[in-house]
Amino acid sequence: MFVPAATIPAATGTTDVRNAVSNTAFARVVALESYASATAWSLTAEANFRPVQRVLADVGYAWSRARDNSTYGCCLALTATRSTPVAQDPRDLSSSWAASDLDARHRVVGTGVLIAPWGIEMAVRYRGQSGRPFSLVVDCDINGDEATGDDLAFLFDPENPATDATVAASMRKLLANPSDVAAEYVRAHVGAISSRNAIYTPWTHRVDMQMLKSLRVAGRTNISVTVDLFNVGHLLNKDWGAQFLLPPGISSQSPVVNRIGLRRVTGFDQATKRYKYSVNESAGVLSKTADPYQAQLGSKVGW
Repeated sequence: MFVPAATIPAATGTTDVRNAVSNTAFARVVALESYASATAWSLTAEANFRPVQRVLADVGYAWSRARDNSTYGCCLALTATRSTPVAQDPRDLSSSWAASDLDARHRVVGTGVLIAPWGIEMAVRYRGQSGRPFSLVVDCDINGDEATGDDLAFLFDPENPATDATVAASMRKLLANPSDVAAEYVRAHVGAISSRNAIYTPWTHRVDMQMLKSLRVAGRTNISVTVDLFNVGHLLNKDWGAQFLLPPGISSQSPVVNRIGLRRVTGFDQATKRYKYSVNESAGVLSKTADPYQAQLGSKVGW
């Protein structure tokens, strides 16, 4: 804690960073010291197939692993503190070594071409990518470091008799929700502080198709007719070809926020020196969006 417990209002539990200063003559003192560390590995592979005369196919796969103890690139010195979820002191990054905010572990690309009867060419392209990591945090500044959302959340065990009854009921609802992508992780780590970027959003899948027919007319004149279908999955089902969204970021350097609030402070008990919380029962229920399917008809004439 950077603020004395006696300065935390019992009704709101809201900390005030002005109570954290050791000398009131200074509004804010920031020491810029770089403890950042990062590593990245990648591996790619590609294979081509021709199972029969009229079929061509190729598959590409990329595996990567990006890890760091802080991912930020915008915009102020305090961004490092505000953007890096930690269990205790935001100046100590020793426990925050984990997947980078930009980590995308798997990518798969596949294409197939079929020379159908009557000279029709059909092509299909598939693109798949594993999700991005995110952390479960407290949606409040519980240690008085002037940063909201950088404190990793404790995962209350709903079956522990010491857990507040309201908190336990909300945790049970979260764990029972089949649409919650964080439920499996929470279930496996109840009774502990959540880890940075330990949960990943689901895979994203997309399929595009093209059909082409070429005709020769009037001697050397060629006419090609194409039909393109983009994001075919969304055409068949609005939930297909979509991706699960994390909260939007503030810039192109930080396009998403890899932190989701699991708990919110509702008060502070001065007798026990403990916060009172409410639980976000849908912390891992992410909205989905996709580029709408598109159909395109084209023609080309050559001579």
